[in-house]
Amino acid sequence: MMAFLKKIIICFCFFVTTAQAEVLFGVDIAIDQLVTIDTTTGDVTNVGALGFGNVRDLSFDSTDALFGVDISVDQLLSIDPFTGAATAIGAIGFGNVRALSFDGTDTLFGVDNNTDSLITINTITGAGTFIGPVGFANITAIAFDSQGNLFGAVGGTGNELISIDPITGVGTSIGNFNAINVAQGISFNSEDVLFGVDAGLDQLATIDTATGNATIIAPVTGNIQGIAFSNTVPEPSTYILLFLLVCLYLYRRSKTNTSKSKPKLLSSI
Repeated sequence: MMAFLKKIIICFCFFVTTAQAEVLFGVDIAIDQLVTIDTTTGDVTNVGALGFGNVRDLSFDSTDALFGVDISVDQLLSIDPFTGAATAIGAIGFGNVRALSFDGTDTLFGVDNNTDSLITINTITGAGTFIGPVGFANITAIAFDSQGNLFGAVGGTGNELISIDPITGVGTSIGNFNAINVAQGISFNSEDVLFGVDAGLDQLATIDTATGNATIIAPVTGNIQGIAFSNTVPEPSTYILLFLLVCLYLYRRSKTNTSKSKPKLLSSI
């Protein structure tokens, strides 16, 4: 029995320690590379060349398909997160889309800075559809939290966090970033913590969604514009199910071994 319990403990530790962590991706427009960013140290690691020269934002859908936008050619891009290679999907039809984010239904939203408007983008064709004016200029990034709330980063003289109504497009001021000049990229992690990156100051920060105030985490290298967290963190229920299945397997195996080890009684002659 003690040996069986020991196996259970070892298996539980295995599932806990092998949990796959989410990854923060970004674009270094100085070298046109897809990169990953360590959210504790700010260390930047190159993934690979994008093959496009002006990719300004990234967003993952719920299946971990990665999309980006190149403002020079007005193209929605599909990006391989393992190699960095990007493939053009199609023209968005708006001249200056710098911000992308998927909502919980895998609808891709964007903001066009030529018209200062919120749009949706068809991930099959790349075509954009107008929703409404945001009321703020120079929006550099947008991000949905897990509750469906949409936030935007305003650059230029604004340097503030805003909320955006995804139905009407109307934006509302929340507050200045303070510690950073502007967030060229923002993205929520799995715990609904909003991260932002300032390419001018080369800083990674977290942003308070109630006040807009930014707290610097660490410096980053390169010219990072556009960040997005992957969705690779399994739900706790997944680990529980796997753990229970392993427990059941080990229990049955232990019972089988016990029955085999019992001495056979000699039949009477």
